Amino acid sequence: MQPPVLSPYQSLMAATPVVHRSVQVDGRTTHYWEYGPSDADETVLAVHGFRGDHHGLETIAAHLVGVRVIVPDPAGFGISDPLAVSEIDSYVAWLQGFTRHSASAPTPSCSGTRSGRSWSPRRWPRGSRRGCSCS
Repeated sequence: MQPPVLSPYQSLMAATPVVHRSVQVDGRTTHYWEYGPSDADETVLAVHGFRGDHHGLETIAAHLVGVRVIVPDPAGFGISDPLAVSEIDSYVAWLQGFTRHSASAPTPSCSGTRSGRSWSPRRWPRGSRRGCSCS
């Protein structure tokens, strides 16, 4: 008998390049993961909603073959430092700061969720292209 497969995406995940990085945003450490080729023509910033971390989006990132996907642990979740004040405007400021400090592509596509709802388009970082959102 063969051992059970832990994930149906196990082989896809194993074949996807991934690098862990961190950056200072407003004096706090944000950890993030880059999936896919570092020299890809397209970069997607994928942000999990409150109470989530990069693990919730890694299989989606692995399915975007040939695309560089940046997935942070949002402030206060996963292993990223918490914000001083946990309010939506604080998270918006964090996301704008993270985008400035981490995304080398000038206009990354963005994808994100917040408690099961997509981030409002008025909340996207300035200069980013609107991307698809997953809930």
